[in-house]
Amino acid sequence: MTSLDIALNYIGRGWNPVPVGYRSKKPTGDAWQHRRITRENAHNHFNGADQNIGIQMGPASNGLTDGDMDMEEARAIAPYFMPRTKCKFGRRSARWSHYLYYSDLASGFPIGTVAFKDPTTKEMILELRVGGGDKGAQTVGPGSVHEETGEQIVWEEDGEPTRIEGAELLRRASTVASLALLARHWPKAQGSRHHTALRLGGFLARRGWSETQIGLALEAIARAAVDEEACDRKTAGRDAFRHFENGGNTAGFPTLCEDFGEPVAKKVAEWLGYKPEARQEQPTKKDAPAPGVGLELSSAADVRMAAVEWVWPNRIAVGKLTLFAGMPDQGKSQILCDITGRITRTLGDKSFPCGEGVAPTGNVIMFSAEDDPADTLVPRLLAAGADLSRVKFVSMVKTEAGRRMFDLAADLAHLRAAIGAVGNVTMVCFDPLNAYFGHGRIDTFRGSDVRAVLGPLSDLAMDTKVAVVGLLHFNKKTDVTNVMLRISDSLAFVAAARAVYAVIPDDENQRKLIVRGKNNLAPAASDKTLAYTCAVADVVIPETGQIIKAPHVLWHPKHVEVTATEAMQAAADDRSPAQIESAMHFLTDLLSEGAVENGEVDEAAEVERIATRTLRRAAEKLGVEKRKQKGVKDGKWYWRLPNKGDPWPWEVS
Repeated sequence: MTSLDIALNYIGRGWNPVPVGYRSKKPTGDAWQHRRITRENAHNHFNGADQNIGIQMGPASNGLTDGDMDMEEARAIAPYFMPRTKCKFGRRSARWSHYLYYSDLASGFPIGTVAFKDPTTKEMILELRVGGGDKGAQTVGPGSVHEETGEQIVWEEDGEPTRIEGAELLRRASTVASLALLARHWPKAQGSRHHTALRLGGFLARRGWSETQIGLALEAIARAAVDEEACDRKTAGRDAFRHFENGGNTAGFPTLCEDFGEPVAKKVAEWLGYKPEARQEQPTKKDAPAPGVGLELSSAADVRMAAVEWVWPNRIAVGKLTLFAGMPDQGKSQILCDITGRITRTLGDKSFPCGEGVAPTGNVIMFSAEDDPADTLVPRLLAAGADLSRVKFVSMVKTEAGRRMFDLAADLAHLRAAIGAVGNVTMVCFDPLNAYFGHGRIDTFRGSDVRAVLGPLSDLAMDTKVAVVGLLHFNKKTDVTNVMLRISDSLAFVAAARAVYAVIPDDENQRKLIVRGKNNLAPAASDKTLAYTCAVADVVIPETGQIIKAPHVLWHPKHVEVTATEAMQAAADDRSPAQIESAMHFLTDLLSEGAVENGEVDEAAEVERIATRTLRRAAEKLGVEKRKQKGVKDGKWYWRLPNKGDPWPWEVS
């Protein structure tokens, strides 16, 4: 392709091409930032001679933004943390070095580029070319020849750039620059790298990073630094996170300075948004605060005590945040409709299951990001006996710029106003809660981000005397049997809520369970495990008389004596057919020669690391026969395979 063909291709994509000298990155001609090249005048600038082709960044190309990974370490780390895009290019000695996006960064920066440099060598790590202000910015694109190496610049992926908010792109680029800088200065001695990984993991945990993020960061740094023990570094980082979450002491900024030097540590802290606290001198009389400034103190003797008020006694409290979590398709949304039905109806039974009390009467505000009100929510609410006039759906937020989705970080004032306007609101519910954290602005893996959103929401619940209920999905840690470690991306969700429940399948008994994860307001004995199934009811469409089917919850009449851990373990076993199959092979081999005493079976299973429940389920599937020894007081139990005709030990003469 000629340079004119390439320029016309760029124009067709909505980009403004820039003529650049051959094997150069300097645009030809003056005031190139203000020059607009179209199909009609392109031949005046690209005439078939050898030349490079630039692409102008920013408004001239519909917000095009180039993430240029200059340093080798940045190119190694970018795939871990840069946003995904299908538009990347590079050259033979610097593959995948340019990531293209559409963003609004130019509107926030009156400069052409945002640069990230090594503070000790001044080498460029990466830069975001945003094209802000009059200076502009351009990138020499595919179809050109690199000025120093003579290598062809080629597409790695020639698709559509991802559209992303500028603040999120800047945060991701800052993260890549920080980790690349750490990789650049990673310890050379193998013996110190493990301890450095532990300390760095602790520092990131204190910054609110999740265990998964810390593991990825340490792995990325190690690979970029050509550290052969990348797996160990990843494990060390995750160990540091768990130590921090369990209340242990972890490294902070001073240790980062010790390991990487103060200039590098300060730059990493700056890029990650961490401001090291200056060491405070002991205050003197002349340092005393001005009158009226300082801590607000109140006496405990002046606080008027109040009892906890309940919507669902001992489960959902007035003025508090309650969470229900679980895997998809377990009936969480139907439980929400069931609770709404009990709150809103004025006729019929308003009692909660298992004699747990009666629902107050009031209105409900529902946020649902996944279910359509017309064909899903309203039929389910009718099946649950709700008074539809008392249920308000929130669809969008109206602004001067148009309509957009509700954002918990920005729109709580609107929600507060709506609660006042509707009146007598008993419950506000979010399905799912994290769908309303603002697109790209809040990192749900970062505990500080989650707390910054849920703290004000909890304050609103307390101020308005409204129960807030949020639904969340389980994360992918299927081997974990602690409810609180399975909820979403960060433990901050659990910490912010006053009560947390999990919805667990109990396929063996053809039912589902609601188990307690935590409840700070009621004793453990007061909210035992509930069981339910999902049934289908006929609902009539008033306008047409058509009958449609809608699911609803059928509660079992009694509590279930199952703990959360037991329910989670059972569900994990039910979802691990490979483990059960392995246990079946184990039993078949062990019992192939005849009956074996129960204790020996358990010991052998323990050696093979087969869980007791998995062993029992495998035995059920095989139809293993179990019988107690006859004719002997306190006789032992024996296991044998069915239909083999082998005698029991006491039958052998």
